[in-house]
Amino acid sequence: MMRAPWIVAVMLVAACSSSSSGSSSFPSQICSKITACNVAVTNCEAVFSAVVLSSDCQQQMLGASCSDLTTTPLPASLEPCFPSCTGTMSCTGAAGVTMSTCNGDGTVTECSNGNSYVYTCSGVCSTESKTYTGTCALTDQGVTSPSGCPSCWCQ
Repeated sequence: MMRAPWIVAVMLVAACSSSSSGSSSFPSQICSKITACNVAVTNCEAVFSAVVLSSDCQQQMLGASCSDLTTTPLPASLEPCFPSCTGTMSCTGAAGVTMSTCNGDGTVTECSNGNSYVYTCSGVCSTESKTYTGTCALTDQGVTSPSGCPSCWCQ
């Protein structure tokens, strides 16, 4: 249930992490911007609703050029929103994810392609039209996460 590949597909880079108190209109605004950059996104608003972003990161992303939003590696202007990370965990089926950690507050942090991404578990489950069970872990009720990494469990 790793989300970083979604964001990579959406922006060809990744998503920000920080605190989640930003604008509720951000998902629609960034999706409009991404569409204007000629990047087609499935379920875009749900994806960006799951990403934990500070207001500053939201504004930086909304002000970024299409080139900045589609450049790999990240441009320096967006690096403060995308903390660097390293990890050695092998997660099957999660392209680029090298580590995943449940934060104990209903969020999960992933390290993918050298950057950290934080997602709300309720948002992750919502993107799958499911409900968060309240469990973020490697296993839930004797079932191991299909990705091989700690995940938000949905039903």
